[in-house]
Amino acid sequence: MRIFIVFLVAVYGLSISQSYTQALRAYLTSKGFDVFGEVFAYDFNGNGQIEYNDWVVLSFTDKEVYQIRGVDPDRENPLGLKRLKKIKLNILQPSGYLVKGNFVLDKPQKSYFYLSLVTSNVYKVFSTPRDKFLKYLLIKDMTYNIDDHKAFILHKDPDRYENILNHFDTKGFTWSVEMDDTYIYLADGANGLVVLGNDLKNLKKVDHIPTPGHSYKVEQSGKKLFVANGKSGVCCVKKDKFFPKRGIKEDVEDLDVRKGLLLAVSPKNGFYLYRLTSSKPLLIKSFKSSCAIGGKIEGDRVYMLDGCKGLSRYDIKESKLSRLVKKSGLKSFEIAGKRYIAYARWDENAFYIYDIATKKEKKIETLFNIHRLKYYPDKRKIFVLNKTASISLWDLEDLDIKFVKNIYLPYPAMDLKLDQSGKIAYIADGGNGLVVVKMDL
Repeated sequence: MRIFIVFLVAVYGLSISQSYTQALRAYLTSKGFDVFGEVFAYDFNGNGQIEYNDWVVLSFTDKEVYQIRGVDPDRENPLGLKRLKKIKLNILQPSGYLVKGNFVLDKPQKSYFYLSLVTSNVYKVFSTPRDKFLKYLLIKDMTYNIDDHKAFILHKDPDRYENILNHFDTKGFTWSVEMDDTYIYLADGANGLVVLGNDLKNLKKVDHIPTPGHSYKVEQSGKKLFVANGKSGVCCVKKDKFFPKRGIKEDVEDLDVRKGLLLAVSPKNGFYLYRLTSSKPLLIKSFKSSCAIGGKIEGDRVYMLDGCKGLSRYDIKESKLSRLVKKSGLKSFEIAGKRYIAYARWDENAFYIYDIATKKEKKIETLFNIHRLKYYPDKRKIFVLNKTASISLWDLEDLDIKFVKNIYLPYPAMDLKLDQSGKIAYIADGGNGLVVVKMDL
């Protein structure tokens, strides 16, 4: 198979631009991909030479063998795969793996990637009827791991991202980040709570607290930290001693702490509002739900996101519950100033701005599927944390929404906190730990 390494050239009418490759790299690190099969060289003509269509793939799914470029490619079959009968591969060594994907900029055509066993490189595969040979785009500085027929695409060196100022890799999966002038706190999944010194140039671990459960979220209030620990509920950590104490016992995956109040979110049980006292949290109100996703405390109001029913608001002073967004399938929301709420839905490349006063909303189409929304009123910007490894910045001025830019990361962002200047973001970057990024807002 002749391999043409393609850089910034036209391939079936698509210009391989820098923005395309950036988006492609972000997509590849966003999830694990099912491996379609192993690729072998097969001399069909028996002439001792490997021609352009002398390559086959042994499918892991149906155990069938397919010839690459056995037929002319089209949109439904972009590699021209032809099923073969009575062919033996047991004496041959595979050259790599073929992986199928659905990259948004390739639609409606499917995407294919070749993972080389020889070089450990990752290639994007192109093929059209007018091209006799397959064309390959080398995805620079990327490699892969294979685990149980799943391919995980990795960066060889995350430091090569020009906007990354520093990073700290943890032993767990970093879901959430909290910080003050002295420390950075990471909710690191099964690894518990990781504490770093807040020194941008020299990120060092100063403590590690094995929490009683799986740490999903960390919030601070005064000298205490509160950690959502999954099935072990919420634990309270005193910052001066870093000593965890058991607290709320519900199955908690999200929480919010504001002015002596704590909202615990239990996915299968609902929302629990506590008043924090010097001795123990006191439950003052609960709301049953089997689809609880997230919540926020804003002044005397509590906002609760239910994936089945929508977004509700509870007024503490008036003891009044009202439904704001009556839709199912919501996955994330943010309070965007005094008037607006931003929210995203499952499996949509879009987010919505809802006007509380007029009850009107505006849909904003996005390039990627959204994991989470963050809003910072000082900057009047919405940070869209994408499931693909990137963050999209949008200006929010009333309902005039303007796209600012995309910032690409080694791995998808789970959470984000800005420093006091608002120019540097501390990002909980999942399997990559903590990543510190220059925002240039």
